Amino acid sequence: MLTPMMIFWAVITVVLAGLSIYRSILVMYEDDQLFIGSAEAALAAEYAGRLRKIKHVETVLKVFTVASGALFLAIAGLWFYRGIFG
Repeated sequence: MLTPMMIFWAVITVVLAGLSIYRSILVMYEDDQLFIGSAEAALAAEYAGRLRKIKHVETVLKVFTVASGALFLAIAGLWFYRGIFG
């Protein structure tokens, strides 16, 4: 029973690592402040789209982080339970 759970946890954790790397790449091009004149109005829409994408990735990243942590705790609990009550 532990082996399928460990495989599922490993898959979730690999996806989590990939999302973290993707988020890092997206945030690398983000500026802290944006000063836009009338000539750069098109850049504002691009910047807003990038921020929307970052927020979506962060939401998915939180879900995968919670799922990975919960699955890890479940695997550890089962492992201890089997060790004690064998």
